[in-house]
Amino acid sequence: MNRVVNTIAQAFSDDPVARWFYPDPQRYLKYFPSFVEASGGTVFYRSAGFERLFRDIQAARYHPLRNEAQRAFAGKLALGGEVDII
Repeated sequence: MNRVVNTIAQAFSDDPVARWFYPDPQRYLKYFPSFVEASGGTVFYRSAGFERLFRDIQAARYHPLRNEAQRAFAGKLALGGEVDII
């Protein structure tokens, strides 16, 4: 079982959603395998909601913001301002 969990953790190591939950690499390596074990894999079913969140975040890479919205978002983020949900 450890081999399977470690393989899943390795596969998700550069995944944007997994890294959003665990941005620190050491914390990811420490806690993500426990997340996989605790979920028993069911977290990846559509009914769990994680799959939808994963898909939506992946889509953001292919559907960037319009230029003006991107400039406003990046500017607020860079200057430490509060970033509203877009």
